[in-house]
Amino acid sequence: MKVFGFLLLSALSYLAHGQEKEIQNQMKRYDSLMQHSQNGEKLVWMDSLTSVVEFDQNYRYDSLAKATIDYAIALDSVELAADNISDLIYYYKSYLGNPSESIRVFNQYSPIQDKLDPRDFARMLLNAGNAYQDLGELENAIAIYQKAQQLAKNIDYQRYIGLSEMYIGQSLSMKGEFAEASRVLRNAEPYFAKEKDTFNVINCKIALSILYSQNGFYDEAQAIRAEAIELSERSHELENLIALNYNAATDYRKTHQYQKRVASLLKAYAANQQSEFKALTEIVVLSALVRAYIDVGKMQEATTYLQLMEANPEHRTDERKKTSYLLALKHYYFAQGAYKKALQAGIENLEQRKANQEYEELLDAEKFLSEVYEKLGDSKNALAHLKTFNILNDSINSAQKVKGLSYYQTLYETEKRDLKIKTQESDLALLEQQNKVKNQWIVFGSLGLLCLFGFVLLIRSRNQYRNQKLQQELFSKALMEAQENERTRVAKDLHDSVGQQLTLIQKKASNAQQDELALMTSKALEEVRAISKALYPPILKNLGLTKAITQLLYELDEETNLFVSSEIDEIDSCFTKEEVLNFYRFVQESISNVIKHSEATTLQVVILKKEREITATIQDNGKGFQNSEALRKNSLGIKTMHERIKILGGKLTVENTNGKGSLLNANIPLKNGR
Repeated sequence: MKVFGFLLLSALSYLAHGQEKEIQNQMKRYDSLMQHSQNGEKLVWMDSLTSVVEFDQNYRYDSLAKATIDYAIALDSVELAADNISDLIYYYKSYLGNPSESIRVFNQYSPIQDKLDPRDFARMLLNAGNAYQDLGELENAIAIYQKAQQLAKNIDYQRYIGLSEMYIGQSLSMKGEFAEASRVLRNAEPYFAKEKDTFNVINCKIALSILYSQNGFYDEAQAIRAEAIELSERSHELENLIALNYNAATDYRKTHQYQKRVASLLKAYAANQQSEFKALTEIVVLSALVRAYIDVGKMQEATTYLQLMEANPEHRTDERKKTSYLLALKHYYFAQGAYKKALQAGIENLEQRKANQEYEELLDAEKFLSEVYEKLGDSKNALAHLKTFNILNDSINSAQKVKGLSYYQTLYETEKRDLKIKTQESDLALLEQQNKVKNQWIVFGSLGLLCLFGFVLLIRSRNQYRNQKLQQELFSKALMEAQENERTRVAKDLHDSVGQQLTLIQKKASNAQQDELALMTSKALEEVRAISKALYPPILKNLGLTKAITQLLYELDEETNLFVSSEIDEIDSCFTKEEVLNFYRFVQESISNVIKHSEATTLQVVILKKEREITATIQDNGKGFQNSEALRKNSLGIKTMHERIKILGGKLTVENTNGKGSLLNANIPLKNGR
């Protein structure tokens, strides 16, 4: 991976000139990790590095992403490769405005599609379809969206089904097939509503409002747009606010409400200034502001926004941005009376519209050239462009398509009317069968009373069960508390009484040089101390819960053949005195089960304090519960552990794999103040 190393050095050299220190440190760290790893591990570090600089060309993101993709494919890690391919396609289209390169990347890596998970390949297809749509290759875009939709349907992935439907609707609208576009877009929105995907619900509404606007249904478009603006403001979707206010301004232009048009464009511009995609959408809003101020006769403001456009050289060199620049420039020249310059800009703008198959903008371009030629006294060309405008307008906005759209608009009213007719017919039938209904009410009333009685009985039974369960839990808790109190008492008696007497006997035996008696007394004393410690470990009181558990595991590691590993957070402050003993007993009993029954060679204990809970995991590699008899013999111990965790307000799960060990996992919520 020498190429990847070179790319990394290039990126780091950029960072060395005062860029983010944190990113620089991360890149150096991943570089070091890659130098000392290979194959799958190296791929992980390469992918992590690519994620650090994601979508940032200053750090040569695209080159790093390609190197990661190629290495992933070489290792047959196609899932990771697919994620990076989709991101790279999206990056070229949305960040660099280069959909042609997006298509090239898609075609380059599409041979691996047979190895991909359907969801991963569907995502690649959706991003590629968007690139085709941006290029104006609408037939290719629709074909790719349909393929993605079929994959999504095969795995019942609702979001991608909805996205495919929405993108197909947008493409159909761009083609001028309004009736079908309306139907498809209406079908798409419920998929997003079901998934609570507000962003794409808004996008569907935007597309529908544009569609209505293109067909002259401005009130309907405004109603849908108002819903979308409310959702966008609530969820702070800046990009959608830009589009919605821009589209509102377009409608105000068509309805000659020029002051409202300016106000909407200023809202779009304000949202654009806060957007992370400012550089991509600014030119479109600025272009519209130039035209809007020209139409209200404010040439000074129009000049200001034109100068803002010209301050960025990219607006005149980038093909997509140049379209918006030429649109503003031709109208500015026309307003200034510079008709020859307006003609030159208008012709160039018309050719762009033809190449992009933008039907509404194409109409505007033809009409503009007709007006310019008329000002120049060229009646022949003025008439030719006016004729082209009328032909296109009649063709695209055919009565059949508008009628189709009107049908989908009135569909809901038709359904309401049909429902009303059915209701009236039902009322007539009910009047004819009035006597029969009376008899039915008697039957239904009896059944209702019977159901009510059954329901009351069910509620009483359920409450009785709950009370029994509560009493059982209280009894178990009281029983354990009594057991612990008795253990503590016996431990103290053994230590204070029997222990002291044995110590005295040992000393007397030693003084009397009765070595055998002294030795036996010493062993008895050790056993008493061990029993006392097991009944109530003094370390629990002296050093706290965390150190007591740590000491328990240390002694287990020293005294048995088990290999013990542990990770224990400090949890002393998380429990009351009674809870401390319960948790310690749970750990102690869990370990005791492993020693007695599992025949394990390793034991892992992990106790972690998280934001809202404490988790305790105890896992061994023993034989597990090989049959129901083994489980029955251990059931009392497991029930006891369940009760202890329940007293702490937690939940215990036991996972058993026959012959491969067992795992206990306890989750105990942290109470207020812990």
